[in-house]
Amino acid sequence: MAWEYKEMKLKPGRQPANWTLEKILENTEKSGDCMLWKGGTHSQGYGMIRYQTVMRTVHSVVAQLKYNLKEAPGKYSGKRVTRTCDNLRCCNPDHIYIIDAWKLQRGSAAYRCRFTREQIADIRHRYDNNHYWGIVRDLSKEYDASEGHMSAICRRHIYKKYP
Repeated sequence: MAWEYKEMKLKPGRQPANWTLEKILENTEKSGDCMLWKGGTHSQGYGMIRYQTVMRTVHSVVAQLKYNLKEAPGKYSGKRVTRTCDNLRCCNPDHIYIIDAWKLQRGSAAYRCRFTREQIADIRHRYDNNHYWGIVRDLSKEYDASEGHMSAICRRHIYKKYP
């Protein structure tokens, strides 16, 4: 008895739509500069869409269509899709861009060079000379940064060109 390939048929409500950038933008509502997705959302708040039979975030599909990519940047591609705004449902093509993953992983403060040369020198001097349990936490509160970001500054993982 030979194995037979049976073509899978999707249920009527699960047919993949042929989404275009225009169709996606028709399903949004304007809120300031943002265009908010009116469709379904992920439990974390991201707009979700079924694109090519796979559930994906709307902003990644918009980036793929905007930049005419065959596939969106994946987890191991070295690129990430991100927004200039903090609204998770926003799918405005002007707010969406592709960035190197290392810039996103290092935090937006490092990417924008939020700290001055003098602040970096002060942070590292205080870390090196007053090394006690909780100094990173204290510095992060003082400079309004995350503890992970402050730890990376203290250990010289980022801002390597500074003293």
